[in-house]
Amino acid sequence: MKLNSRDPLLFRQRGEIRGELGETRAGIADLDEALRLRPTDPDSLATRGFLWAHLKEHDRALADYDAALRLDRAMPVTYVNRGMSRLQKRDFDGAIADCTEALRINPRLPEALLNRSIGRYCKADYAGAKEDCEAALANAPPDWSARAKAEDTLLQIRETLRKK
Repeated sequence: MKLNSRDPLLFRQRGEIRGELGETRAGIADLDEALRLRPTDPDSLATRGFLWAHLKEHDRALADYDAALRLDRAMPVTYVNRGMSRLQKRDFDGAIADCTEALRINPRLPEALLNRSIGRYCKADYAGAKEDCEAALANAPPDWSARAKAEDTLLQIRETLRKK
């Protein structure tokens, strides 16, 4: 579908929808157009970063997250997503720092707590990992999409602590 518009919001919205439908590259193309029309839109940058991460192109994702956060430092989900890309690149300190910043903005954000838990676990801070994972589960709604992952993570942490 061709958009005959100069409105970057329309391209951003279609890019988000295409991403949700699994049309990741088409979504990125729409976000490229949104950013051509409005290069300083932090939401388009953050969304494109998320789609790059979905394609496991974490360097590109990190570049977009960094650019978005330079424009708007109050984007907790962008910090969480950047932290996830850093986890994938095994930058555990960076991931922990990003999740901590997300929690400074929104102290009850379960995704930030879970990702920080994983970063802490990877750095052998098992007590901190357990605390964060338990807090993620306590703060998350019952239908949280990452609940099973958090529960599995907590079991793994408890098993590791039991062996110590």
